[in-house]
Amino acid sequence: MNRLSLQILICNRVGEVDVLFSSLLSQTYKEWDLILIDESTTPAIRHKHINDLITRMKCEGHGVIYRHVKPLHNIGKSRNICFENDEFKNNLCVRIDDDSYCDPQYLE
Repeated sequence: MNRLSLQILICNRVGEVDVLFSSLLSQTYKEWDLILIDESTTPAIRHKHINDLITRMKCEGHGVIYRHVKPLHNIGKSRNICFENDEFKNNLCVRIDDDSYCDPQYLE
């Protein structure tokens, strides 16, 4: 099974990220790692529920890279940070918007 790197860029959308993370944890395809670049004013990881979901991901065997960065206000440059921080070297990557909800078979 090919392992995936999920690349997510977030900016001030804690509620949406909560929904997204919950949908990722419900995926039928379990071979994935997360690269999360956070441009939020207040780091999303400071929110208990986001931090708890990231901890659960790690406990379930998913690698997680979290970086809080200064907002670049340039989606292209910000997305490049995801690639630069992908230490997993997975063959495949999936970019997911921070306001997405992924159907349980999305990664399949």
